[in-house]
Amino acid sequence: MRKIRILFSVAAAIFTFACGDDITKKYYQAENEEAAVYQEIAFEPVYPEGTQPALGSPTGISSPSGEGKAIISDDGLQFKDLNGNGDVDPYEDWRLSPDERADDLVSQMTLEEKAGLLVHSTMTFSINAEHNYEVYDNPDNIDDGWSQITEKQIRFSLTRVGGFFGSAVTAEQLAHFTNSMQKLCEQSRLGIPYLFSEDPAHQYGGYVSSGYYSAWPNSLGLGATGDPENTLTFARIASREMRGVGIRMSLHPQIDTPTDPRWGRQTGCFVEGFEKTAQHAEAYVRGFQGETLSPDSNVLVCVKHFPGGGSCQGGNDAHYPQGKWAVYPGNKFEDHLVPFERAFKSGALCTMPYFSMPKNIGFEEVGMAFNWDITTGVLRDEMQFQGFVLSDWEILRDSQTGGIFPTTCNGVETLTVTEKVAKAMHAGTDQFGGWSNPGDILAALDEGLISEEDMNRSVRRILRVTMRMGLFENPYTDESASAAIFHTDETKAAVLDIMHKSIVLLKNGAVTESIFGSSTSEDWLPMNSIADDDFNGNGTIDVYYDGSVDTGSTAGNDLISNYGASPVSSPELADYVVIRANSPSQGDILGYVFSTLLLSVGGQGDLQKIQNARTAIDAAGSDAKIVVVMNNGRPTIPTEFINDIDCYLVEYSVSDEAVLDILFSSDGVKPTGRLPLEIPSSMDAANAQFEDTPADSYEPSYTLYSGLTYSD
Repeated sequence: MRKIRILFSVAAAIFTFACGDDITKKYYQAENEEAAVYQEIAFEPVYPEGTQPALGSPTGISSPSGEGKAIISDDGLQFKDLNGNGDVDPYEDWRLSPDERADDLVSQMTLEEKAGLLVHSTMTFSINAEHNYEVYDNPDNIDDGWSQITEKQIRFSLTRVGGFFGSAVTAEQLAHFTNSMQKLCEQSRLGIPYLFSEDPAHQYGGYVSSGYYSAWPNSLGLGATGDPENTLTFARIASREMRGVGIRMSLHPQIDTPTDPRWGRQTGCFVEGFEKTAQHAEAYVRGFQGETLSPDSNVLVCVKHFPGGGSCQGGNDAHYPQGKWAVYPGNKFEDHLVPFERAFKSGALCTMPYFSMPKNIGFEEVGMAFNWDITTGVLRDEMQFQGFVLSDWEILRDSQTGGIFPTTCNGVETLTVTEKVAKAMHAGTDQFGGWSNPGDILAALDEGLISEEDMNRSVRRILRVTMRMGLFENPYTDESASAAIFHTDETKAAVLDIMHKSIVLLKNGAVTESIFGSSTSEDWLPMNSIADDDFNGNGTIDVYYDGSVDTGSTAGNDLISNYGASPVSSPELADYVVIRANSPSQGDILGYVFSTLLLSVGGQGDLQKIQNARTAIDAAGSDAKIVVVMNNGRPTIPTEFINDIDCYLVEYSVSDEAVLDILFSSDGVKPTGRLPLEIPSSMDAANAQFEDTPADSYEPSYTLYSGLTYSD
């Protein structure tokens, strides 16, 4: 058992900044007096000795003004003169280590430039009707993206193309935009490059996916394949596509272990198991970054949500007051760290703490980004994390105003913005996510709540990571290379293969792994034999397909003839009724609020479709079989419908084509997926299980890793 050092007294735990600067100093004295536990590991130079790296040029890239910096020579090698002084300064010298380069750059930066690196803004990019760029951090502030660089000195932003729901922006346009921003950065006083980040954007049907990216199953789907090699394949392709448009940082993977079936963020997780989540975390990091973070890496990952967000009280989420506590009734705090340990050993150099507060485990009870025990004591001292800490979004915001979510600063709601800055930075947070006002950091400095050394420490942590990526030598992407990167035959084949592998068969007529019995002695899938599956005797397999997810409401029906079957217009005319359904919807915009795992409460429309099909079939005296394919983002309790259907499959964001390939066993494809989440048998069972303990509900409907396949 890891020994966690407890440095805060009860008095410190209830401290506020109200008493002023003297108390602030006293509050952190315990930390300052402790012998240093964290040992920084020096990074080696990233380029092989004597090897000239490519120096990216902004020639031909438009931006508000000017060109790039001069190239100068030293000892027969070339360097960018980023500060324009005619010399090769240490931070410009790629022969040196990232640590040496970062130290020099910090010494040359103004306070404003340092503060700009300590915020990670949100920037939206789109093309207007005149085909010009619109860049803003809110819809009322067009072109603020340029001022983020020129006036605020910001160098990190979460990039949303056309907002949450996408827009008609091409890969070439986005690549040109990121290049234009990089050129503007290169023209700045010190030439510090930009790092564009992105939320997960490769999920099939996802809310931020764009047309130029390939679309895959979500993380639960990768977990359902049972093989981290599939996660590695996804990560290599997805990161290559991101780099192709100039996005060099991912605000993922989400490596929380989803130990509560009620939690609303399970779709971003891999599997309800600590070690298996760790295996996928390792594959994801290596797929995005390679064996080590370097100029050859496609994308820097930010693993989240440290120390694990899956144990929020009552299955609620920490975006909301009812989910603000991280609880550990099963004493599994240490276990939730396992995926993060693996990710850090695999080279992850950025992590994001969660909004939640640890309850009754001996740590200060404030949000993780404000929590010295968590962000320094556990993360740096115990786990020897070598990267930088990016807070989750808007932790500096007033908890009573603005934003989609009401709670982002749990435990420190009464502090001012500058006091929150100080609290978080002293706890170990380096950069503030979702924040575009570096003036708040400077105000905290002016008020004596932080020191310039506090700023330098965080700036250095950030720079030594970005130096490893080679961005100071070449931050640009090839705008003409998209044809060779996006939508290749290799990628399309990999996507469809992993979709197939992620689909889980749970009931096939008589064959089931659930606690429910079966009234038939036959298995009904695959539906590819006229002799066995033509129940209405008309010489063809007739299929009624309800709930297409592909473009167009009839997309699934349009595909059916490709499998030698015939689409029909109503359930009673069919041999098979295929219903695509969704797990119960919740009470907020992103489904983070917990309300139910029952369709009768949160998915009445889908439950009604199943019941209507059963009624129509029975009334007609038909032998049609009902096949339900559930998008199981939260484990749906099936008691309300399981005895009314003949076959049950669950999926995690896949296409109609992938579903039909499995149902017809096209080209011999069989279901091989295994449940990444246990499915409870009742709400009482879901409510009784421990929030921090995997697969512990009483007599589950389907156990973790359940899954059937077809007999030969």
